[in-house]
Amino acid sequence: MGVRIEPDAIPPVNDEAFAVWHVNWDSVTMFLRCETQWDVIATMAGFIRNGLKYEGVKALFDLLDVQRDIFLDLQEMERAALSAFREAQE
Repeated sequence: MGVRIEPDAIPPVNDEAFAVWHVNWDSVTMFLRCETQWDVIATMAGFIRNGLKYEGVKALFDLLDVQRDIFLDLQEMERAALSAFREAQE
């Protein structure tokens, strides 16, 4: 997703570090399925993610018959991801 991590900064794999509560699994899965739907803007400083392209997200949700509450979760993850992307660019 464009975040660069130096090899020395990668912590050892720990199953608990990647745990997802069962109640959140569908939301996280849909967020990951939307990874190709980021709207990207080219600027003089490089590429900036501007958010998800909702027309593509809607098509995926319709195809998989996903519920509205998962979309609301997806929007929360989108906001958190955009914040992390901005922080990584600074």
